[in-house]
Amino acid sequence: MIDLPQGADLPAHRLIPGGAIEDLERPLLILDLIGNLIWAGLLCGLGYAIGKPAVNAAKEISKYGLWVTIALVVVIVVFQIRSQRSMLRTTASEAEAVVEAEAKERA
Repeated sequence: MIDLPQGADLPAHRLIPGGAIEDLERPLLILDLIGNLIWAGLLCGLGYAIGKPAVNAAKEISKYGLWVTIALVVVIVVFQIRSQRSMLRTTASEAEAVVEAEAKERA
């Protein structure tokens, strides 16, 4: 039976033979650190490059945010009211048909 270290239930540990895990830990940690530093550098550079234009665009958009939100709420309320009325009409016509059918059966 192979003695696996704690955390051996991870999928990567299942693919690596038991003795090779210790040999791969340090290089994997180093490569992981390098990858994280590259990503952090790229994201910081991107934020620095587009930071001021993005802030200006957000300020312009925020001027109209309240009006857009109000318009969306109004549209949603109107569609909900129309949907409810349509559903009530359908239900009422179905109920009338049932009442008529029952009246015909009684007669």
